[in-house]
Amino acid sequence: MSEIEKDSALSENQTVNEVSTEKELTEQPLHEEHQEHVAEPAENFSNLSKEEMVKLVESFAVADITEVKSKVPALKEAFDALLETEKTAALSAHLEQGGAKEDFKFEYSKDDDRFQEALRKFNKRKAEYTAEQEKLREDNLKVKQDILTEMKNLIQNEDNMQRAFEQFHELQARWRSTGPVPQGKLQDLWLTYKLYTDKFYELLKINRELQELDYKRNLDAKITICEKAEELVNEPSLNTALQTLQFLQNKWRETGRVSHDKSSEIWERFKAAGDKVYERRREYYNQLKQRYAENLEAKNSLIGKLEELMKEAPVKANDWVERGKAIVELQNEWKKIGYADKKSNDEVWEKFRGICDKFFTGKNEFFTNLKREHADNLQAKNELCMQAEALAESSDWKKTTEELKRLQQEWKKTGSAGERHNQKVWERFRKACDAFFARKSEHYTSLESEYKENLEKKNALIEKAEQFVAGDNGDETVEQLKELQREWSAIGMVPLEHKDTIYARFKAAIDKHFQALRQQNKERFTSHSRPAYRSGKPGNEKNDIKHRMNQLSSEINTWENNLGFFAKSKNADGVRKEFEEKINRAKEEIQRLKKQLDTIALPAKEEKPEDKQ
Repeated sequence: MSEIEKDSALSENQTVNEVSTEKELTEQPLHEEHQEHVAEPAENFSNLSKEEMVKLVESFAVADITEVKSKVPALKEAFDALLETEKTAALSAHLEQGGAKEDFKFEYSKDDDRFQEALRKFNKRKAEYTAEQEKLREDNLKVKQDILTEMKNLIQNEDNMQRAFEQFHELQARWRSTGPVPQGKLQDLWLTYKLYTDKFYELLKINRELQELDYKRNLDAKITICEKAEELVNEPSLNTALQTLQFLQNKWRETGRVSHDKSSEIWERFKAAGDKVYERRREYYNQLKQRYAENLEAKNSLIGKLEELMKEAPVKANDWVERGKAIVELQNEWKKIGYADKKSNDEVWEKFRGICDKFFTGKNEFFTNLKREHADNLQAKNELCMQAEALAESSDWKKTTEELKRLQQEWKKTGSAGERHNQKVWERFRKACDAFFARKSEHYTSLESEYKENLEKKNALIEKAEQFVAGDNGDETVEQLKELQREWSAIGMVPLEHKDTIYARFKAAIDKHFQALRQQNKERFTSHSRPAYRSGKPGNEKNDIKHRMNQLSSEINTWENNLGFFAKSKNADGVRKEFEEKINRAKEEIQRLKKQLDTIALPAKEEKPEDKQ
């Protein structure tokens, strides 16, 4: 942001001089450039839009140079300030979107080009006007130097005072009608003119009649000057009134003397008319000072608001953006306020601009660092994308799921890559993850169908086991039950929520049949476990014991096979323990039967025949 504010209003000693005596007026040369223009305070164009500024400068480019040359600098300053604000806003937006400061290029609008073209046209016309005025001043200098030469010759060589009187007045009229001369030549030129005028009036004293005639002419001229000065009270433009008064003062000083008895009267009349213009000027400057004071107070108030905004530095990008908007609003308010007195205005402007520049420098540094951080985050996220893409076709469902979850956690920990890249890189990462999880979902969907089919098969097998009827042959029954167990193991997995329920049903059905077999064998064993000498059939008893031992061995084999089956099942410890106890009891029973068999194998004692009586 830039702003150049200046107090272009001239102080009282810079405008037309207020004089209290005629001597002060006639003995002090007036700067002729002040006759052309008395500067007023520079207009404030900052409240105009860019389009309005463009139209205004285009009108200035073709207007009268003398009427607009003081306005163009202020208009250009307002336009430059507006353009600088636009550049600052564009740079901030560029940085916020992840761009680098060194890559920023401001795009000028058609209005910008129109303004510059009109300004070039105006400057060209102003340069031509200035060159013309300089040449005109040089020409005027030559004319006045020639007039002075004629005055000198007239004073030195003219014997006819009547004719000299007329010629001298003609020379004075030509002098007054000649325009301004170069400022550097004005002092010497005026002193020479005054010298020759004084010498001529010394000569006139010799001829009182001519002197009286000259006094009368001069009085008439000064009365006319007074009348024109008195009309200035009705002039609406103070600037025009001051310019006209200055012109009239110049005419007054170039007009010769009046008689002594009229001198004070005519001077007081002229001075009174001028004093009214000066009073208007004093009132104007008092109002201007008041306005400057109010503007200064308003600008200090904005500085206070700005300092309040800057108490705590922004942290997040959005904070910087919002703070920047608030500061731009204050800048816009500042431009609308208008000028204060030059010294104070420069001081408050430097303070205001310094705070703004500090903020925008910090903002630019923040977004430059943020862009660097975004670049690092983008690189990290691209690497995560490549890792996810490498896993997208994996069929190791468990391990890959865990790895993708880890990558997702890493993604969450990685900061933003900037608005320009965030969505694009996220879609790439999500696409890779979605591809894997879609394949996984499809896989497990097919498994669910298979599990349901297995559930139906196992339910059918449970019904078969529950409806199973054992035959007379125990070995065949055991083999049939073992076959049911093998079928169960071959079917495969079922839905998790049904696994324990159907297993418990199947186990209960199988256990019921094995329990029945054990009970049957126990009863059979009990019925055949009596000693042979009691049954009278030792051969049959030995066969029964051996048969029972074979049955127990077969059951032990079956149960040991079952142990292998139950070891593959979750939560099978209780079942396994039950089978181990059965096996141990069966082995103990075999050992007992072996001992019983050994007892039967011993030779039996003969029974002695009873003595017959």
